[in-house]
Amino acid sequence: DGEMVCLSLKRRMNSGLASEKSGYQHFMLKEIFEQPTAIRRLLDRFDWSLRSDYVDLSATKIVGMGSAFYAAQCFAGLCKVLDIAPPQVLLAADCVPIDFDRAEVCVAVSQSGETFDTLAAVRLAKKLDLPVMSFVNREGSALGQISDAVFLLYAGPERAVASTKSFVAQVVCLCLGLLPLSVARRMFSVLAELPVLIESLLFAAEKNIRPWIALLKSEQHLYILGRGMLSLIAAEMALKCKEVAYVHAEAIHAADFKHGPLALVEQGTPVIMLLADDMWLEHNLLTLHELHGRGAQVFVAAE
Repeated sequence: DGEMVCLSLKRRMNSGLASEKSGYQHFMLKEIFEQPTAIRRLLDRFDWSLRSDYVDLSATKIVGMGSAFYAAQCFAGLCKVLDIAPPQVLLAADCVPIDFDRAEVCVAVSQSGETFDTLAAVRLAKKLDLPVMSFVNREGSALGQISDAVFLLYAGPERAVASTKSFVAQVVCLCLGLLPLSVARRMFSVLAELPVLIESLLFAAEKNIRPWIALLKSEQHLYILGRGMLSLIAAEMALKCKEVAYVHAEAIHAADFKHGPLALVEQGTPVIMLLADDMWLEHNLLTLHELHGRGAQVFVAAE
């Protein structure tokens, strides 16, 4: 439009890819193991001054794409577990004005803060005079610049294409930033235990998950089943399988699997089943029994 703009450039020194990997084979593996540190840093630096005492989540619309979309869905699922009316989570690329009808606030979630579709959804919300809160990892991002409040994830740089530590940070930050203030402060002490739990899980994964690799590495198709919150985790797992391993992975709600997809299961079909010791355990075990009956190759991740 002919307006003069002043740009400032910042020089960033890189010490070489090998040294930045800190001994890990690749960046994604390094960043997976950085999750506990990322959560500790977020809990230490979270800006409580940005919080309002109460956010009407039932009148809140959360927009995101990819892993950010799934992180927002996980937060909404957690709200239901806590018996709190959840926000509506929208795929940013599909947002139209009617999606924001009766909304009081728009929340945008993005690792980079530069996601085109998320920015477009936020600009639409701004046109409708909605206040915008963003949860973003990179300070000074385009998303942060057009938001009314910015919650930083403090996950640190993600050099790998696939989001790992920022996904966990997004869920944690959404809890601290959007849950009723009294609930968020109580949850803070619970979340403080999360880094140790993840560290123990990662330590065990080296031994427990590696045997799966030999059995799954030649597969071209994979089903991942879960129920409740675990159905949302299954969706993120399937995305990672497609994005990183180039495997066609499909996440299906464990209860819905019997309504059609089960017909595709035959001898040797690989299925990952996510189980929790919850109200649906007995139902999930029945699904597991049906899978075994059809000869599926079942991998179970359980509490």
